Amino acid sequence: MFLGIDLGTSGLKTLAIDSSGRALASSARSYDIAAHGPMVGEQNPDDWQKAAVFTIESIIEKVGNEFKGISFSGQTHGIVCLDHQKNLLRPAIIWTDGRGQEIIPEIENTLGEGVFSSITKNRPFPGYGVVSLLWMKKYEPETVKKTAHVLAPKDYLRFLMTGEIGMDYSDASGICCLDMEKQSIASEMLEKLELNPEIFPDTLGYSADLAGEICARFAEMTGLKKGTPVFFGGVDCCMQSIANGITQPGEAMVNIGTSGQISTIMNQPSNDPHLRTTMFCHVIPEKWQLVGATLSAGLSLKWLRNNILLQHSYDDMNEMVKTVRPGSEGCRFLPFLNGERTPHMDPHAKAVFWGMSTRHDKSHLIRSVMEGVCFSLRECLEILESLGVSPTRIVTAGGGAKSSIWMQILADVLGIDVYVNQNHEEACLGACISAAVGTGLFKNYQDASEQVVSSQNVHYSPVAENHRLYHDIFEQYKQIYRSNAELFKVGSKMN
Repeated sequence: MFLGIDLGTSGLKTLAIDSSGRALASSARSYDIAAHGPMVGEQNPDDWQKAAVFTIESIIEKVGNEFKGISFSGQTHGIVCLDHQKNLLRPAIIWTDGRGQEIIPEIENTLGEGVFSSITKNRPFPGYGVVSLLWMKKYEPETVKKTAHVLAPKDYLRFLMTGEIGMDYSDASGICCLDMEKQSIASEMLEKLELNPEIFPDTLGYSADLAGEICARFAEMTGLKKGTPVFFGGVDCCMQSIANGITQPGEAMVNIGTSGQISTIMNQPSNDPHLRTTMFCHVIPEKWQLVGATLSAGLSLKWLRNNILLQHSYDDMNEMVKTVRPGSEGCRFLPFLNGERTPHMDPHAKAVFWGMSTRHDKSHLIRSVMEGVCFSLRECLEILESLGVSPTRIVTAGGGAKSSIWMQILADVLGIDVYVNQNHEEACLGACISAAVGTGLFKNYQDASEQVVSSQNVHYSPVAENHRLYHDIFEQYKQIYRSNAELFKVGSKMN
C-alpha cells in the first residue's frame, strides 16, 4: 500500500491505494485561514499536524499500516519559519496573503527591474514566500533574525513526520527562492535582498526522491510503522496533473478547488513574456509546469453559500443553477475575493456583482459565480494559447469537477471538450503515485499514470449556441474589470 497526503488550503486529505492504484480508504479534516486583519493569509501549522494525525489514524483503522511509501501534495508559495531548535516562530504565511504588495517596488529597486523574474521565472507577487519574508523583515525583524529554517507547508509536515529538513524543487520554485535555470537556491539574489540563503534547506529533492523515514515520535502518534519510507512530494497543481494522466507537453488541466488553475507541461522554463502566469519546476524531472491561476474559484462559491445564502448545500445550489439560462439574465460576477493573479496580477482587485436588478434572485447569483470563475479561467487559457499551447481537450480536477452543471458551463465558456476522470482526490492520488515511483514500483511518472489513472468516463462538449453567447459576455466581463481597475486601487487605500 501507498499513502498520499494533500495539505490543502481549506483542509487536509489522506488517501491509501494498493499497488494497482485502487483506492482503499480516504479521510479528510478541514481547518481555517486566519482572518485577523486586511489582506492577512495565515494558518496555524499545528492544525495541519492535527489533521494529518486524525486522517492517518482513520485510515490505519480501516486498512492497517503496511505502507511501502508515503508522499505529499501541498498548497504552494507559503512559508513556515523555524528557529535553530526547529521550533515554530509564528503562524505560517500562505499564498492568500496580500501584505507583501508594498514590498514589490523595493525588490525591483534593489535588484534592478526584471532581475527577480529573470532568475525565478516569476513576477514578484504577494503571497510568494520570498516576498512574504521581505515583508516580515520590514515589520517583524526580530522573527526574521531568529529564523534558521524556512519550509513550505507540506515540507514542514514532512519534517514533523521524519525529523529531516528538506524541500522539493517544485515548492522551491513556488516560494521563488530557486534559480530556475541553475536548479539551485538563488543565493546571490537573496543576499542582495538581505535575506540569508542558508535559511532555505541544503537538501533539495525531486518529488520521488527519498526524504527520510517515519520517526519514532510520529509513529507513536499515528500508528504508522517507524522507518516507513517518506518521499519529498510536490505542489498540488503538479500532483493533480499526474493523477489525471497529464505527463506530456500540450495537454492541459483545469483545477477548480479553493483557487483555480489551468496548467500545462513545458519542456523549458519559458514563462509568458508579460509574466502573467506562474512557472514551477514540475515533479517530473526536467519538465516545468506553466500555470494560469485565479485565486478565488471554489472559494467564491463557498463564500456565497456560507456568507450570503447561509443555508444551501452544494447539491441544492447545482439544482438551482439549472433553472437559470446561460448568461444569468445579465448578472455578472468578478471572482476577485482575494485579488487576482492571472492575467491581471492585481492584488487590489475586488469581487463584483454587476448588472443586478429586481428580476434576479439567488439562483442567478449562483450561476453568475460559476460563470465568472469560468471567464477568469478563459483569460488564463488565452495566455497559454498565445504561447502556442492549444489543447483540444481539458481534463478537470478539484471539487468543482463534481458539479455537472459547472463543467458544462466551463465547456461552453472555453469552447473545448471537458473531461472528468474516474479518479477522486487527485492531489492525494498524485502523492501516492510519487511514493510508488520512489519505491521503484513504476519506472517513471508516465508509466505510473498509464497503469494507475482511470480512463475518462465523463465528458462535456460545448453547446455552440451557448459558446457564442458566452463569447460576447466574455468581452463584457473583461470590460467590467478594466472599468473598475483604478477604483479597486483607490478602494484598497481607503480600507
